[in-house]
Amino acid sequence: MINDDFSWKSIYNYYYQKGLTVYILECLFKIISSLVIAFTPILLFGCLNWEKMDSAKTISEIILPFPKGWMNSNIFFKISFILFLIYSLILIIQFVSTLPLFISLHKYYSKKLGLSDKDLIVIEWNEVVESIIVCDPLKSISTLSIAQQITREDNYLGGMVEDQSVFTWRLPWKKEMEQLPMNSSFFYFLKMSLQGTIFNSDGVPLICGVQNIQAAQNQQKLKSRFRIVGVLMILIAPFALIYEILNTIFAYIESIRASPDDLSLRQLSPIVRFKAREFNELPHTFDKRVMKSYEWADLYLDQFNQSPLVPVMRTFSFLAGSIIAIVFFVGIISDIPKVLGLEIFGGKTIAWLITILASVYAACKPPRPPTNMYGLGPDELFVELQKHIHLDLSDSRNSPHSWETYDNVDRAYPPIWKHALINIASVIINPFLFIAILPLKASSIVEFVRRNSVENSEIGWICALGAFEDPQRYSASPEHRARLNRSNAAYDSNKVQIHLEPIREDSNDLLKSIYGQPAEQTPEKEPMGDENLVGFGIDALSPNEFYVPENDAIPPPPDSMV
Repeated sequence: MINDDFSWKSIYNYYYQKGLTVYILECLFKIISSLVIAFTPILLFGCLNWEKMDSAKTISEIILPFPKGWMNSNIFFKISFILFLIYSLILIIQFVSTLPLFISLHKYYSKKLGLSDKDLIVIEWNEVVESIIVCDPLKSISTLSIAQQITREDNYLGGMVEDQSVFTWRLPWKKEMEQLPMNSSFFYFLKMSLQGTIFNSDGVPLICGVQNIQAAQNQQKLKSRFRIVGVLMILIAPFALIYEILNTIFAYIESIRASPDDLSLRQLSPIVRFKAREFNELPHTFDKRVMKSYEWADLYLDQFNQSPLVPVMRTFSFLAGSIIAIVFFVGIISDIPKVLGLEIFGGKTIAWLITILASVYAACKPPRPPTNMYGLGPDELFVELQKHIHLDLSDSRNSPHSWETYDNVDRAYPPIWKHALINIASVIINPFLFIAILPLKASSIVEFVRRNSVENSEIGWICALGAFEDPQRYSASPEHRARLNRSNAAYDSNKVQIHLEPIREDSNDLLKSIYGQPAEQTPEKEPMGDENLVGFGIDALSPNEFYVPENDAIPPPPDSMV
């Protein structure tokens, strides 16, 4: 704690949310979106008078009041409305319960640190840390410990995902172990299950430093928690499926209308996000690194030959677009409403046909390939991609020219439409995983946390993989060792304490007022240096955004401040 009220995790969360205003707007967006989805089933299947749709001349003739729509709806849509409304109510309660903390943090940032919400959009995290140190110059603090507090639970989860003994299974028709199908909702319910059984609200493990019998009790609680969550997911599965479908439609309908190419954009898969994140890497730093990797992933994947389906899709897209253009050309010459109102078959009008053709055009239009302004080939593009993602996505021959490497990159960066399908399918898959599979993995989870934990004198129990202890001592997997070796090659594992003298009032230079002398210059990187060891791509990163290495540490100030 930096004072009696706020933890470093709370302070960083306020910075990551970019202040009070952005946080309020984001919460309101989630609440409004959930309310729209909650009312949609009743509006579509209760309030709309489909029988008068063809003969109605005004919208009031086909829309019934909500009470009548409620009476016309069947029991399934009524239950859906109630459950969706409960979810919206939960979001409102969460927002109201966290708002006082954010208001207090807003006052702390603005009055004590002198940083407005507008400043948080442009300044870096290290500047916030420096401002806190200025306000409390006698405070001795380790920036590595700050990162460990903020990322404590994520360090454990990242290690579990990468470990071959935790979230893996072997299907009957396959010989090798595979990773469980995990998406964003899986990790949401997983974290909810681990809270109170394995970790407390701050991410501190509850099964370390205790007797074996207590750890065994927590393991049984975790098994029960998994099964309870799985049963609840089964009960709400039909309604969750409707919610997921509506959420997908509303989320991507604007993208389809404005730019069909957006559906072909790629996003990092949730599993790869945990594997790619370095231990103790702060979320905003990781987000920047991932965003830089998207360009290189698109350019690399575009180097391969097109799929055989592309000509077929281009043909359908051309035909649909041609018919739409002809209809609108005729409508402009004559009368668009009359043309669109002409019946073609079965009482369907040309307007209905245009809607179908527009959907076909949007779905079949080939994505616009990214422009390779760098003029690089697959080898150079793959090297640049790995510099940013920090994962080995190559095949067994380490060749960027193989389809196996292509598939690895394609699985790591699936298109947005594939994310949507996975989220919909997870409504059915996740209950099975939580009831049948995860209870069997409870012992592996407990064993992993206890084996890979170390007690820190400043902040308590943390993930040993994030403490940069000897990976051999904790039986770390080869994947963990590779990540630790990469981090240790760039930074020293010793924690750095910054001891400060009282600030002189006549000092105008912030760094000089803090440290008494300027910091050493960060050495420039070679263009083709081993940036993968550095771990942060092509841009230099302030040490406070991750942790302060010994070489970059500010030496103790002299007896007299300059």
